[in-house]
Order: sequence, then structure tokens, then C-alpha cells
Amino acid sequence: MTTTPPVETNPVTALGDWMASRPVASTEQEHIERIQQYQRLRGQADAAMAVEVAEFERKRIAAEKEQQIPKADRGKGLAGEVALARSESPAKGKLFLDLSRTLAQDLPHTKAALVAGKIRQEHAQSIAKATEVLSPKHRRKVDSALKDRLGVASPKDLGKHARAYAQTLDHTAAVTRHRKANDARRVTCQPAGDGMALLTAYGPAPVIQNMMNAVESKAKSIVNSGKSQDAKGKKRTRDQIMFDLLAQWCTGNPNPMAAAKVDLVVMMTPQTLLGQSDTAAWLAGHGPIPADVAREWLAHDDLHVLLRRLFTDPTATQVVAMESRGRGFAAGLRKILFIRDNSCRNPFCEAPMKEGDHMDGHARGGETTFKNGSGLCSYCNQLKENRGWEHTGDDQMLNVITPTGHRYTNPAGPLLPGHEFETDPAKPPEHQELPSQTVPPPNPSPKRISHPKKQPETYRLQRHRIAITQYLRC
Repeated sequence: MTTTPPVETNPVTALGDWMASRPVASTEQEHIERIQQYQRLRGQADAAMAVEVAEFERKRIAAEKEQQIPKADRGKGLAGEVALARSESPAKGKLFLDLSRTLAQDLPHTKAALVAGKIRQEHAQSIAKATEVLSPKHRRKVDSALKDRLGVASPKDLGKHARAYAQTLDHTAAVTRHRKANDARRVTCQPAGDGMALLTAYGPAPVIQNMMNAVESKAKSIVNSGKSQDAKGKKRTRDQIMFDLLAQWCTGNPNPMAAAKVDLVVMMTPQTLLGQSDTAAWLAGHGPIPADVAREWLAHDDLHVLLRRLFTDPTATQVVAMESRGRGFAAGLRKILFIRDNSCRNPFCEAPMKEGDHMDGHARGGETTFKNGSGLCSYCNQLKENRGWEHTGDDQMLNVITPTGHRYTNPAGPLLPGHEFETDPAKPPEHQELPSQTVPPPNPSPKRISHPKKQPETYRLQRHRIAITQYLRC
């Protein structure tokens, strides 16, 4: 008689399957109890992951030491591997790698609270961040002083208390931390959706507060004077006035829209441009914007927008290739990579694209072509140059292979998401009916377009003062 050995089941996978198939609770009280249980489980999972990451780092560094790799080069790329395994950006992966090391070496009480599920990763991260300039001895003192607050205080409160203890224990380190923070002052811009963006200023608290007081005071005086209407006579709120003032001060122009020409890469189908379709336009580097908003921008008297000519396949989902014989990606080719990838192409990375990279390296004979190009942030571009890393693929797919042999894939998404909803699936793409208006042929220089008979309100009321080339299909 032959006995078939039981199939070994991964306990982590089995737990996930059990949770997915578990019947929902029957009472309100049981719902809350289960939510608490799952929340504790989140902390325990974070703790277990941190243990694995810390041991992974220890083994990798020990192996590279045996290979006589210089100390400064050991462990390079680890944060990127952790980030890919956790399906998050490299910046977040580095934070978790640093946290895992700190929990293993310097924060025993915080680690114990995480293992018990009393806190989450955010709580532990606040303590680790606030004590990063301290010696291991002082870090353990802060950890011990906070042990009774773990599971009670919020991440922000734990961070504030940890900073207070840190500044008391090591005043010199606190001053050093402050100087480093001051050196990192900056202004950044991030997309915020709906055609909006976030302008963030990071700097000394007194300076930022003075800036805020100035714009707030001026806005308040405008509201009190009863002159809060905008150019169209619409009454503005105090917050809206504050933004308008800041924009005027930064651009030095009472009309910020007309302050300068801005090269916004706006993509849309011919039907959307001519007001015959509501397929969302796409603002490269930011995301989708409503069709009506895109047309308003293009017809705005003061906003100078250049709608770049863009060639795609017949389905309007992919960009057609461009080539260059040089080593560096020419400006036009980099722009096309930027349009296709929209941000860093590395899986899960959220950083903006900064560099055009050769998947098959130029030194190995890789060509400077659209198919061999990837738009990457500076960090990911350097990351792929580390030992054991490899990027393969083409214009439709990027494959990232890590030193452990794991493969992560990022397929190219549609150029204009939503366009497929307005395509007749019964007709081949090449036989799609085009709009009744004639689309002008490609021209290397921007040119004005002829207005359709039925134009949106913005086209009828305002003259074009912008340079436009049409979005064309091949």
C-alpha cells in the first residue's frame, strides 16, 4: 500500500485563505472585536517582516564580506529589493530596511510591542525617526522611557516625546539634527489629481510661519474690504484668496496664468480636442483631467499651453517608436519616454521620471531607441547598476530581475485610459470612423487649427492665443 505524503501548506498563505473565507461576524460587537483582532495582526505581520528583513541584510552583508567586497559597497541595492518585495517605492523600502535594523539592535521595547500587535509600523517608525541621531545607548534609554506609552499614544505623540527625550539626552546631536534639517530646506511640486498640484515648502518653522502670516493677513484684509471678487466677479473664499496671492507673489505677475509659457504635455484624441468626445485628456506627469477642463485650458486667453504632436498606434493606446544614434536620449525621445511612462517606470516607484535609461546598457551595445528606453528616477537608474540587477523588456514591458532571482514586471499602460470605452469593438481599429472635420497633416512647427462648425463655448467666446499641434493617429 502506497501512502501519498501530505502536501506542505505555507502557513502564511493558509492564514490568508482562512481569513478570506471566514464568514462575516453576526453581531455589531463581534464586528468590532474582529476589527481589533485584524489590527493586532497587522502589527504582528509588520514585526515578522522586520525580523526577516534584518536577517536578510545580515546575511547579504556577511556574504559580501567573504567575497572581499569593499565595506562601502556592501548591502547596496538592499532597499530596492525590500521595496519590490513589499510592492512599494524604493524610498519606503529604505525606511522599512532602516526600521528593521533599528528594531533588531536598539529598540527592544518597541519591537516587543510590535510583535504583540499593540502598535503598528507607523508607531515604531516615529520613534526610530526621532532617535536616529542618538547613540545606541541613548536610543535604548528613550525606548525604555516610552514603553508605557506604547499601545496608548498615537504615532505623532510618540514622535514628539521621543524627540524631547533625545534632545535632553544629547543636546549636541539635537543641534546637528536641526542643522541637517535646515540644509534640506526645499520647495517641491506633486500632482494632486483633477488637474491640480501641491506646492510644498519645507524650511525653518519661523520662516514658514511668517510666510503663512503674511498671506493670511493680506487675504483677511481683502475679505474685510469687500473686494474679494475675482476677475469674473465671482466671490472668493479666504483660502482661495490666499492661493491667488501666493501665486501672484511667486510669479511676480498679477495674472499668474499669463506669467510665462508653460510646456504642459496635454494628450487627447482628435474627438476630445474638437468637442465630440468626453474621453479624459492626460497631463503627462500628473494624470487624467476632464475633457472640458483640457479644452478650457487650450482656449484660455492667458494660459500659454503647447499641445505637442503625439503619434500613437491606431487604438490610441501606445506611442510609436522614435530613434536616435547618440548615446544620450535626445530631448524629443526623452519627452516621448516621459509621456509613455508618466513617472519612474520601475515597479511600484512613485517618483517622477528624471533620466532616460538604456535597458540593454549602451556599453554592451544597447541602442538609443524608444524600445530600449526606460524613464527612471535617479535612484532607480543607479539601483539597476548594482551587482545582480538586470532590466529587460521593450516599449511594452519592463522586467526587473533582482540578485535573489526574483522577477518583477511592469507592463506599459494605455496612453489615454478611457479611450477604449468609446471605441466600437465590432470594427477593426483601422476602419474606425474619423470625425467629420479634416485633421491637418503633421507639421514640424506648431500651427493654429481651424475651428469646427459646432464649437464649445470656450472656442466661440475666446480667440486662440496658443500654439497647438493635433494629436494624430498613424
